[in-house]
Amino acid sequence: MSAFSALESTVAMAAWKIELDDGRTYVGDESQTLLESARAAGHGLPFGCGHGACRTCGARLLSGRVAMAAGSSLTSEQAGGGFLLLCVAYPRSDLRLEVGEQMGLLPVLPWTE
Repeated sequence: MSAFSALESTVAMAAWKIELDDGRTYVGDESQTLLESARAAGHGLPFGCGHGACRTCGARLLSGRVAMAAGSSLTSEQAGGGFLLLCVAYPRSDLRLEVGEQMGLLPVLPWTE
């Protein structure tokens, strides 16, 4: 094992508490999307395409910071209004999120495989 590989394997990603508006919580780290870490924790959240195109996994950021991959289907107004897509967003702090149909403001785009 090279020194670089050994160092890489011992570096831990920051772990962040993610709280959903329905009271569920889970821990996510900077290496997984919010959707990946939710599913790993056993939380079923709606999703479709998995790459930011369909908006099925839309959520609203109530508090905290995220990094979101470029090229998602959100408009700049939606992103500026706190909307994010769980499949392409990564936690950068503890978070509170509003998820699901109760948001009602983010239309889902048709998606097929």
